[in-house]
Amino acid sequence: MLLFSFIFLLIFTYANTFATNNNFLCNKLIKNNISLQRGKELYNIKSNYYLDGPLNCKQIKFFFNNGYLIVENLINDDTLNKLHKLNFDKIEFNSWEKYNILLSVANKIGEAVAQLTPIVSHGDEDLHILKDALYIYDGCKNKNINCYEWHIDNKVFWPCDDNSIGPGINAWLTLDNIDVNGGGLCIAPSSHSIKFLDCRDEISKGSGKLSLNLKKKLDNICFAPILNAGDVILTTRYLFHRTSEFNNPEKSTKKKRYIVRYMPSSSIMNGMSKLSINNKYPNKTIKSLNEKGKYKNKFPIIKLKKKLIKKYNYDFNDFYIK
Repeated sequence: MLLFSFIFLLIFTYANTFATNNNFLCNKLIKNNISLQRGKELYNIKSNYYLDGPLNCKQIKFFFNNGYLIVENLINDDTLNKLHKLNFDKIEFNSWEKYNILLSVANKIGEAVAQLTPIVSHGDEDLHILKDALYIYDGCKNKNINCYEWHIDNKVFWPCDDNSIGPGINAWLTLDNIDVNGGGLCIAPSSHSIKFLDCRDEISKGSGKLSLNLKKKLDNICFAPILNAGDVILTTRYLFHRTSEFNNPEKSTKKKRYIVRYMPSSSIMNGMSKLSINNKYPNKTIKSLNEKGKYKNKFPIIKLKKKLIKKYNYDFNDFYIK
């Protein structure tokens, strides 16, 4: 019995030491104000532990290799039925403030997002809802809006400093089935990487549009997944995406979706708080803004168990940037 207790204590001590080392590595990035190289913002921690949540090790690895992940049936039918009863028109931002059910939905999705955010999963950061939106896609009947342009979200839709360690994850929940007729989301796998910095540079210019050559570059790798209601697409902040147009508009029906963006608590808020260049956040962390003042409780914290689970076939190299 004494031997068993000693072995248990040894294993427990090793596990805590390993987790503490990873905490140190994550926190060191923040305290030293280290920014990750453009095209390499998506980083991972090599550890023999992963955060408990809805994702398994294979899914986590896929996300870090490709910049996106489809999580099937993450939201159940009962919740979907309640979401369909919400009364909203076209697009509604910060919708969690109006509909309580969205906080529980965002928290459920956030459990998966936390597993993909090392500074949260292996550090002591909290994960926050940055922005959310309920949206109805009707085939872009408003001709003044082009839904089909490749883009990454700007400082209106992602009002964090580009050097914020995260790098941030966008969750796209479909409330309706998405079939071969389209109406869902197109993504460009791995377009967050260095190979696509030319697309980032081009889109940051005045027009916000890509040249024909760069558009073709993304079109060539376009992936428009077929989805069931309740499926969620998770994408890293800098992955290019666009709306998937209806192939046959005459057979199309309106498609509802719920979109949530997540960032860790050390992220610096310096983008636009409203759809106006004159309404900017005051260059402070989400954590500090959320604690007091004008933006108190405006960035809800995702409730997490923070339980680490041991992997198999782990690697003892502590830290690497993909």
